[in-house]
Amino acid sequence: MKRRPIRILLIAEEDLVRAALEALLASWQGIDVIGQAATKIETVVQLQRIQADVILLSIAGIENVDRNLVSEMAQVCGRAPLVVLVMDCDQEFRSDLLSLGATAVVLRTTDPSELHRAIAESVTRESRG
Repeated sequence: MKRRPIRILLIAEEDLVRAALEALLASWQGIDVIGQAATKIETVVQLQRIQADVILLSIAGIENVDRNLVSEMAQVCGRAPLVVLVMDCDQEFRSDLLSLGATAVVLRTTDPSELHRAIAESVTRESRG
């Protein structure tokens, strides 16, 4: 029996980052980007229209992050796991993101396979939860 693809809602403020991430995700078998958003409002609209298995939120870095935004995004996402992709991150910031509701935190500078693994594990964790 063929498994249903993992449905991703991709959130990133930057157009180029969204396009690059969409191309990367589309190259992976078993993953479909079913929606994109650049803002919190667009995210809410998308979540009302689609049913994503994972929310992928790309943020630039510690200095650009409103911790309230991450918490709000986790709440808006409902049951869908929130995977946060970040440019730089120390252990304290990673812990903050996880405590605010992120399921996984992946550095933008890491091998793309780490993002793939985090997405797959977040779906597996949610199905067990």
